[in-house]
Amino acid sequence: MVEEICQCLESLLGLQFSSTFSASQLKEIESGSEDGPRSFSELKIPAELLSRLRESAKAHMVTDLESGFQELSRLGQVEKQLASQLETLTQDFELEQVKELLDSLS
Repeated sequence: MVEEICQCLESLLGLQFSSTFSASQLKEIESGSEDGPRSFSELKIPAELLSRLRESAKAHMVTDLESGFQELSRLGQVEKQLASQLETLTQDFELEQVKELLDSLS
């Protein structure tokens, strides 16, 4: 499903996505486990942390983002995977994608 959404966005908006996850890893994240969320949008990230991450991404505050990613990675396995993907995007200076991904989370 994530791949299909990305493909639609790429064709409609001329975007290009790069994923740090393989197709099988994305499917695993989407399907979750018995005690895990089904997608990133179902993660239980504390509102204060999510707000800090969004503000840091908006202001391009990389050091604050990295600190927030460390905090996020301590919340659980899927959160750790999300933090890893966000960190990779940040290292690649893809802060717009970081902002978009954070904004898609509730």
